[in-house]
Amino acid sequence: MTIDSTGYTGIETNYVERGYRYAAQLRLKVTAPVTAVNVVIIPFDVWNQPMRPLSLTKIADFAEGSHTVDGQWNVFDENDALGVKNSFAYVDRVRMTTGIVIYADRDKILAQAKKISSKLEEQDIVPPAPKKE
Repeated sequence: MTIDSTGYTGIETNYVERGYRYAAQLRLKVTAPVTAVNVVIIPFDVWNQPMRPLSLTKIADFAEGSHTVDGQWNVFDENDALGVKNSFAYVDRVRMTTGIVIYADRDKILAQAKKISSKLEEQDIVPPAPKKE
């Protein structure tokens, strides 16, 4: 599975109900049936510094072909909301219909993301783990 870069326009920032929200829409090229996909989007500020990565998980049956997924994230800092100038998206993992989970090669992802900001490290491209109580 890959992201169709011609269909990715980046992150939009919208003001909604007394706050800001990021929104993104991506077109995926599915080459084998999957039941779930996780896409990571890394926003970059005006200085090409990475901001907190965003995670988009869609659980659905995706047949071979082209599919559109979209996501929205609340933004709690106005400077972050208004500072996004670029973004980078990648498919982090997919769950095949057979139950096998395939993970992205983060070394290759990092090499591509470094074309935007050469000082990136792996933790810059990985969303934070959910907090456990």
